[in-house]
Amino acid sequence: MGILKNLLSTLKRYSPSVAAVGAVLVLIQNIMSLAGLGLLASGQAVAGAVVSYSLYLDLIGITLIGMGLLVFISTSANIPTKHETAKSYRRLGVASGVLCFMWVGLTIVWRVLGLRGLSDAINTANASLPDSPEFTAAVSSLFTTVQVVMAVWIVASVALAFATILFAWYLHRMSNGKTGSVAWPFFGVINAVATMLIGGTIFVLAGGEIEFAQLVTSLFLKIAVVPVFGIIAYASLTMKLLRLARIREEAAHSSQEIESPDEESAVASKSE
Repeated sequence: MGILKNLLSTLKRYSPSVAAVGAVLVLIQNIMSLAGLGLLASGQAVAGAVVSYSLYLDLIGITLIGMGLLVFISTSANIPTKHETAKSYRRLGVASGVLCFMWVGLTIVWRVLGLRGLSDAINTANASLPDSPEFTAAVSSLFTTVQVVMAVWIVASVALAFATILFAWYLHRMSNGKTGSVAWPFFGVINAVATMLIGGTIFVLAGGEIEFAQLVTSLFLKIAVVPVFGIIAYASLTMKLLRLARIREEAAHSSQEIESPDEESAVASKSE
């Protein structure tokens, strides 16, 4: 019980740093995505492994960001008076943390369950005769699964976009307008737009219409342009979170300085 209590106490104190570690992981994930794209363009077989491993980093990273934000905001009552504005806008930060967890859950759904469904449908279609009922059912299942995966992917990206916007708003209010976070919300919006473009193109493609130009454009935006903004955004977010960590440390030191005179006076009264 004592170990758990110490762990929670440490998490409360270093929650912004935990979120910063998450931001660094997502930063690395975006770098790995671009590296994987470059390796793929040069015909390197390791490209697929680089991209697949990077997909674990953003799940872990966004989880740490969400957890760090929720813990930090839930314990922000200890922040000094000059940051009193933050207390009136805690709901914004809490909502941002919750939406981060929502993104993680939805992303796991479409990456794991959705892609597994696609794989099963493709394997069934390959093992069936073109004119058989099994083949028709497999193709129908394939199109349905693709549409579901795209829909969940779009909802996840929109959830992350709102998380970035709400956190920027919270940070702006907390600092009385002196500090903002523009890069992360910009990335969130661009990422959501790119995902919706891909999803819309896939929906049209599943309906029997082919828009290769739109598909290529949206894929290029998602896999080549968005990671560049992601690197900038998560580097900026890391700096913002480290600044919050310094604020938390200042608050901890201030509370210790306030408590120490009381302890000294208590000891003096006992000695008398």
